[in-house]
Amino acid sequence: MIGTIIGPSLQTGVFRDESSDKILKLSAGGDREGWTLRSISRSGARFEMAERMVVLPLRPPAYAMPQDRVTPRPPTPRAAANGSTTERDLTNCNHRPFIPPPDHGAIAMKRLLTSVTALMTAMLIAQWTSEARAQVYETFVAGGGNGGSDSNNCLYPTSACQSFSAAISKTKDGGSIRCASPGDFGFVNIAISVTIDCLAGGGSPNSGYIYIGAPGKTVVLRNIAVDGLHTGGTSIAIQSAANVFIENALIGGAATGLSDRRGGPGMLVIRNSSVVSNTGVGLQIAPSGGVVGVELDNVNAAYNKFGLAVGSGGRVMIKNSTFTGNSGAGITADPGAIVGVTATEISFNGTGVVASGTVTLSNSSINSNSTAISGPTRSLGNNVIFANPVEGTAPTIVSAR
Repeated sequence: MIGTIIGPSLQTGVFRDESSDKILKLSAGGDREGWTLRSISRSGARFEMAERMVVLPLRPPAYAMPQDRVTPRPPTPRAAANGSTTERDLTNCNHRPFIPPPDHGAIAMKRLLTSVTALMTAMLIAQWTSEARAQVYETFVAGGGNGGSDSNNCLYPTSACQSFSAAISKTKDGGSIRCASPGDFGFVNIAISVTIDCLAGGGSPNSGYIYIGAPGKTVVLRNIAVDGLHTGGTSIAIQSAANVFIENALIGGAATGLSDRRGGPGMLVIRNSSVVSNTGVGLQIAPSGGVVGVELDNVNAAYNKFGLAVGSGGRVMIKNSTFTGNSGAGITADPGAIVGVTATEISFNGTGVVASGTVTLSNSSINSNSTAISGPTRSLGNNVIFANPVEGTAPTIVSAR
């Protein structure tokens, strides 16, 4: 380890790979050949792998030339008059050992290499520090009429960017983007852990399209309106992420409101939100593999073709929600899907519930649909099913456990 960059929100080490002699940069939490950099101090860096731990001390760059070693030259024996050399001549010699003059060229080269190494390290540190400063944990967006511009630094409400895409390029992993005013902030691709909060940006759509491709990350969307502007496609597409949390959101105006096609495991939580006026599916849970768990709490799915469609591998738990006015069906569950419905109203749909997978109903109302239920469902015997012209398939009563 040859240097550190330590600040309020930055811990980065500068290392030399002894096998390749390359200069490397690694921040706390980063990984190198299976070793995770856990912490950095001004004296060293701590790496961990499984239950193993090692500390690399801080040391200067190993580029200086070795110290010059001068070997004394042995005294030259004095010759006798007859040309021979005697032992006495050597022992009585007052000749001092010969020390050659310093090699000024080698010394200059050593100093030059040391200076170049220091300069290169300083330049790398300056570059990395500049890049680190370019990304912060909190950025802001604002409408163009409220001072927002993508040429701003996004650091304050008074210097906000005008688009989510510009703001997220300046946001560190684990940071947040906040709306400083109402506005449509355009499309955004999310590849980091981030919170987008538009509490101050209500009154109009905030985005037309959000794509989440963030393996292992956590994405939070709060107080946001995503309107596909009736251009087709999907308003919120989840391709990869460990966790997605959506709260107080309005999602609509697209072919599909929200589509979650991740390979599990993964979690999606939607609370206090509405998914309305999509020409196809309001909420689509269709894992590409594995299991994706979903919690819907106080969610209103209305005026879509299908309110909720769950494919194989989707496990959706619903409570305190409403599915109404969906022309095809309020809730559909494909084979391999599991859906639990508690304290929820399903009304005024083409079909209330279409069950090809496992669907359990508890303390819910299924009323005023063209057909109440199609396919086998399980009931705890405490639901209200009435005012449906066609009752369809009666639920199987099971005991609560």
